[in-house]
Amino acid sequence: MNRAVNELHRRIGPQRTNQKAIKEIRDILTELPPLPLISFDAPPPSAPTPKRPRVELPAKSTSKKRLFRSQSSPSHDGPLLPPSPILAVPLPPSYPPPGKFQANAATSHSGKSKDTWRLTVHPSTKVLIVGSSNSRMFRDMPDTWQAEAFGGLKLQHLPSLLTSTPLDPDLTLVISCGMNHRSDSMNFVDQQLETVNKTLQQLKLKKVFWVLPSLPVLLSDEDRKGLIYFNQVVSTFIRSVTTIKPLLLEQDSIVKGDPYGIHYVQNVVDRILEDIKKNVSC
Repeated sequence: MNRAVNELHRRIGPQRTNQKAIKEIRDILTELPPLPLISFDAPPPSAPTPKRPRVELPAKSTSKKRLFRSQSSPSHDGPLLPPSPILAVPLPPSYPPPGKFQANAATSHSGKSKDTWRLTVHPSTKVLIVGSSNSRMFRDMPDTWQAEAFGGLKLQHLPSLLTSTPLDPDLTLVISCGMNHRSDSMNFVDQQLETVNKTLQQLKLKKVFWVLPSLPVLLSDEDRKGLIYFNQVVSTFIRSVTTIKPLLLEQDSIVKGDPYGIHYVQNVVDRILEDIKKNVSC
């Protein structure tokens, strides 16, 4: 994974305009060979690496087939995403059942119609997290933090959500969105990010962070390429946000039996929340 990201940086460079950078990101992704799975327990280089057992995932709908085309997006200047760090140790599976969250935990809106999604910000809230289904497992947050988790959250939902209630400009907003775009076309992602970018500009919030989606190894090569592209373009396209780096997740970091291979165990969610705390407190 680092090889793929480093190749992107070597061939693009941090000084390119966003329009050229996005085009070259697409071109490079189509040229890269399938991304290797990285094992935390890999033997020394001299020893043969054991093959990972093949994991069969549900077939993807052909209507969501990823399109690797080279049409560029509107130009916006901004830095590219630095190489992603790799989680140093495997995390043991741990997945508490619903209703067992501790105090100061996230509120889940899963199961509700997306048309009815609304935000209600508490008067004492200083940091608001708006995220997808993995965010529902945030726990042990500070008293002035509020997390709202929307299962299936995508970019097109953010403008209506973020404008469904007045937001204080001094509020710190944390967005955790992107995993559900792993199979969407690049053009669609570009268009939706442009709309989200305009919404954030209208809100005029002083601090906005974006938790980039991590990279579970159970995903297909196409979906992992899609997430790499998403992370690069968010960092390049939306100048008003500070990105929080993704993790590379091993198989035991995903809930056992998850048919999609994208839902994290509790230890991973705790690690992501700690990364958010460190970035917000800077």
